[in-house]
Amino acid sequence: MKNIFYLLLLALLNTTVFAQLQGSFTDSRDGKVYRTANNDSISISKKEITDAKGLALCYCFVFMNEKDSLSIMNKDVSGSYFTEYSTLSIDQMNGIRDFVRQNIDSFFAVPWQVGHNMITYTCWTFYESDKLDLFVKELLREEQ
Repeated sequence: MKNIFYLLLLALLNTTVFAQLQGSFTDSRDGKVYRTANNDSISISKKEITDAKGLALCYCFVFMNEKDSLSIMNKDVSGSYFTEYSTLSIDQMNGIRDFVRQNIDSFFAVPWQVGHNMITYTCWTFYESDKLDLFVKELLREEQ
């Protein structure tokens, strides 16, 4: 079970992400240059997007598991990757943390079995959401 969880997490972190900001970004298919509705060109690297969404996913798992003392996530230090090796600034990391904390409840899925949870599904739907995509693009664009 532990290996399946890590494989799912790895697959989510490696998902190719292309910018799409409420239809106002055009995907250039190289993961780097996007055009806004005003036809302004901005450059956001695929690594920046992947790092930001990966950190958001990490925070999602942490926040969803923080009340479960037996959770494997309480021993997971994946978040340290983002502080050590990502392209994100401290302000961006803090912004992502705050955004996840404020928005994760709107993605919460209720399990059909009593005593169980749907943490992975909740975090996956959050990770794949347009809401997170929009936030990430705006956050990264602010730094330019």
